[in-house]
Amino acid sequence: MKLVREVRPDLILLDIMMPGMSGFDVCKALKSDKLTFDIPVLFITALSDQDSHRNAIESGGEGFIVKPFDVGLIKAYVRTFIRMKKVRDRIREQLSFWNEFMAMVVHDLNNLNFAVSANLELAMFEHLGSQTTKRYMEEALSVLKAG
Repeated sequence: MKLVREVRPDLILLDIMMPGMSGFDVCKALKSDKLTFDIPVLFITALSDQDSHRNAIESGGEGFIVKPFDVGLIKAYVRTFIRMKKVRDRIREQLSFWNEFMAMVVHDLNNLNFAVSANLELAMFEHLGSQTTKRYMEEALSVLKAG
């Protein structure tokens, strides 16, 4: 588990029957950790019963291959998972970009809001016009402060 957190592999090939901790338990631990939850887990096992297959999927595994395995099938899974990771990484980069962009937009809008509010307050303070104009300024200031 420590190595997975440090290395952050693109895919984990995991047996179910291991000393100490079952593959199901390892998978559950990986999927409950915010640093490793999105690493796909492909179970490769001698177990071929439906309960093992269901437990593998329920523990968070994305695939299940029974030994003796077909090398072509493993390669196909690896290609699929790598392609999915590239898409996920690209989405994360885009999300990060848009989050930063939106933060700048909100900051700029807050600055604009502050400038308009300050100028409205100054205009009201030095107001010499009609009561209607003053009411419009008060309403605009109220909306800016509420939003």
